[in-house]
Amino acid sequence: MSGDAFRCAGEGIVSGGQKIRFRGAYGEVLAARAWCCTFPGTLEQVVRARHWTGEALGDAPFLDDAVSIVAELCANALRHTASGKGSGVFHLALTVSRWGVTLSVTDQGGSVGVPELKPLDRESENGRGVYLVSKLARRVVIRRVSGCYRVTADVI
Repeated sequence: MSGDAFRCAGEGIVSGGQKIRFRGAYGEVLAARAWCCTFPGTLEQVVRARHWTGEALGDAPFLDDAVSIVAELCANALRHTASGKGSGVFHLALTVSRWGVTLSVTDQGGSVGVPELKPLDRESENGRGVYLVSKLARRVVIRRVSGCYRVTADVI
């Protein structure tokens, strides 16, 4: 992605590709680039989130997996939480380092259940989203944050 800022779903300039430094598990200084965007809670925005992710990641070797994960997590946020109702929104954050990309989708809460990894039921028409994400990602973490859920996936 050229430049350090770009338009997010037509909603204005967002922080894009900002250089960040942080400490790793062993105290080493690590560098990464981070992007974030808040999208209106409509199905059209899932498509925009996919394109936004592709634009941010460019020709990264993990691009296809990352875009698939973003689509699944954003669609889940809309389908299962207040993010998909009325004036709902969902937040997408990407952090890219030399080890891969970390994708996080935060919803607006209000879900009936907790997002969870379930065994694949071949007869069921639902319940495959987090399972699919877990197969594409190295790690998936689900956290409750102030009444909302944040699903984070690491892709290498």
